[in-house]
Amino acid sequence: MTSINTLEEWYKNALLISSPLLISAKLSRDKVEFIYEQLKFGFGEKFFYLKIGIDIPLDKAIWIHQLLANMNHLGSIGALYQISLLIQYTSTLERNIYNEISRVKKNPRNLRTFFL
Repeated sequence: MTSINTLEEWYKNALLISSPLLISAKLSRDKVEFIYEQLKFGFGEKFFYLKIGIDIPLDKAIWIHQLLANMNHLGSIGALYQISLLIQYTSTLERNIYNEISRVKKNPRNLRTFFL
């Protein structure tokens, strides 16, 4: 079955909408790079792979994938930026707190609670 990397797809689109060649870019290229690097660092590349054609109930869907799917929505990009800031911050804390991301990332409800 085919899979897609939601982070990479988001990143390709974000590079387009943050292009310095646009008259008015939707967001800064620095912010795009920061979001991309922090999410990849915080969750690992494997986290962002989804199999195409498999229906996932909403209560089991990982909401970060949903934010990434809303590629042009500035609110979703803002939320991804806030998550990235939190990942950066947790990496400055004790290692066990940062490792908590790895522990909760497979449970959508716990992951959401971790970032609240």
